[in-house]
Amino acid sequence: MGSVDAWDAMVAAWRMPGDAEVAAGSGAGPGAGAPGETPSQRWAREALPPGGTVLDVGCGAGAASLPLADRAGRIVGIDADPSRTAAFEVRAKTLDVEHETVVGVWPEVAPQVPVADVVVCHHVLYHALGLEAFVTALTRHARERVVVELLVAHPHAWLRPVWGELGGDPDPGPAPGVADALAAFAALGMNVHVVSWDDPWAERQTDLVRDVRVRLSRGSGSAAGGGRGAAGAAGGVGPPWPRRV
Repeated sequence: MGSVDAWDAMVAAWRMPGDAEVAAGSGAGPGAGAPGETPSQRWAREALPPGGTVLDVGCGAGAASLPLADRAGRIVGIDADPSRTAAFEVRAKTLDVEHETVVGVWPEVAPQVPVADVVVCHHVLYHALGLEAFVTALTRHARERVVVELLVAHPHAWLRPVWGELGGDPDPGPAPGVADALAAFAALGMNVHVVSWDDPWAERQTDLVRDVRVRLSRGSGSAAGGGRGAAGAAGGVGPPWPRRV
């Protein structure tokens, strides 16, 4: 199995019905409220011409793109969840930046969206089935640069011992990680520049609690009924400290 097919197989094995609600890129996810500019934002800002356009795939409330509002002339946010695009619009209006939202799944909605100077896509890749089509559409929509941010490890990898109790595959196999993503990019002939940094875990604790609660509420009857046991088991495993690329 090639690197791209291996990625798609791992992503599929680690999906469950609740993924549409808890998928990253929500703008309320990892580091959304973190102070200061992240390396991802610096890379996007460096490539963005004054008054340029930004396309945010999996925009959520705009954590990836709206920090660029002081430089961008227009920001387009795409998300499959209309509540997230609504949150994006509220924040964009407060920043007085020209903006547009598209409700839909990438890359299906790609033909509806114009090319932008910079494309950002934060914390979405671990939920993206069909990696080749997904990233190819990203690159075709960027004049200057695509900036993808993700955790080094799948955000739910630490839940593997109780994944079945939370409604997923009882034996999903190894979770995809950044090394798998880079191998897939190389197989697709993509030249990527990698920057990694540590993100304080405390900034994500609220999102962790919300994520596990959603998993429990959408899991099997035994998980929902015995939620305390499942959550307790997960707590015994413990998440890794998040490192990003």
